[in-house]
Amino acid sequence: MSRGISSRLIGVLNVEQTNLKTRLRECNDRLAAVPQHAPNLESVVSVFDLSERTRAKLERFFLNAVAFEGNDLKILGWSGPGEAQTLHGPGDPPARAKRELPEGREQPLP
Repeated sequence: MSRGISSRLIGVLNVEQTNLKTRLRECNDRLAAVPQHAPNLESVVSVFDLSERTRAKLERFFLNAVAFEGNDLKILGWSGPGEAQTLHGPGDPPARAKRELPEGREQPLP
């Protein structure tokens, strides 16, 4: 049985959204990873090695993925692989990571 594709973290798309149950804003960052053994991606060690267009496409993908859920997703920017490792910790990367919202930002929406 296959265990998936071995990958390496290259960064984080920092995202803030509305929790649909609590109506509070929360961070729900997306980890970016590439396959560990992909010859055409060997030079990509950070999301900043990707073109701006590629990063913009990834941002649009995540905005569109939740467009009809009412999450009010807001893209905050990108962080590099160091932040990705800090958020994720050891092991294979999941699709998302959680970090704390800055103090004072956890107010419920009207």
